[in-house]
Amino acid sequence: MFRDELVVDVCRSPAAWTLPSHASIFSSLPITRHGVRMPEDRVPENVPVLAAELARRGYRTLAVTGGGLVDARYGFDRGFETYVSSADPVSAAVERAFSLIDARRNVPTFLFFHTFQVHDFRATRRSVEEVYARQPPAALSGRSFDFLLEKVTTLPHEEEFALRPARYDAALREVDDVFDDFVHGLKQRRLWERTALFVTSDHGQELEERPARTPGLRPYEGHTLPYLYEEGLRVPLFARVPGSPRSAATSRPR
Repeated sequence: MFRDELVVDVCRSPAAWTLPSHASIFSSLPITRHGVRMPEDRVPENVPVLAAELARRGYRTLAVTGGGLVDARYGFDRGFETYVSSADPVSAAVERAFSLIDARRNVPTFLFFHTFQVHDFRATRRSVEEVYARQPPAALSGRSFDFLLEKVTTLPHEEEFALRPARYDAALREVDDVFDDFVHGLKQRRLWERTALFVTSDHGQELEERPARTPGLRPYEGHTLPYLYEEGLRVPLFARVPGSPRSAATSRPR
C-alpha cells in the first residue's frame, strides 16, 4: 500500500471477541495480566494504558469509536481528552475525527479510530456497485443490490447467510475506500509525513466455514467462541512510521 509500510505476515489477536482483545491492545498485556475476561469487566485502574501514557507526555488524545464493547463504560476512555462513541457510518466517523484534529492541528496528537462497519456487514450502495456491478454474487439470485445493504431478517437462515460473504466483502470495500479518504485528508492538512499509522483488528471473522462440534447445532458464525480457531484469531497488522528503518524479523516491507 505504501512504500515505507511494514506488514506483519502472521498476527493473532489475544482473544476472539472485542472486549478482552481491546484491553490487550490498549495495555500491551495478555488477558491473564489485565484480567478483562467477561462482558461486565472493565479495564482495571491499576493497568497502564497507552492513552494515559501519551497524555502524560503532552499528546492530545482523541478517540472516535463505534461504541459497543469499546464504549467508555469499560474504562477505555482513561487518558483520553475526547472519547466519542457513535453508530455513525465509517465515512461520517472519519469526518468527526478530522473535526477533532482540526480544532488544534499543530499539537502532537494521538487518535484511536475504530469502526464496526465490517464486523456488522454494513455495505453501502457505492461499495456494492464497486465490487459487484460487473458480476453480481450468485447468492443474489436475481435480487436487487438492496439485499446487500442491510441485514435481511425475513429470509430463511440458509438464504440470508449465503449473502453474508458478499455483504462482508462490500463492507470491507467501503472501509477501504474511506481509509483512502482518511489518508487523503492527512495529506491535504500536510500531516501525512508526520503521522505514524497502525492498522489492525481485534479479532477475525467466521463465516460458517467450520461446522459446530456438537451435532445438531448450526456452524460457527462471527466468533468461534468458545474455541480459538485461526479464522477467529488471525488479524491484519501493518504500520507506517515515517523515518523508521524498514526491518523486522517477523515483518516484510511493501
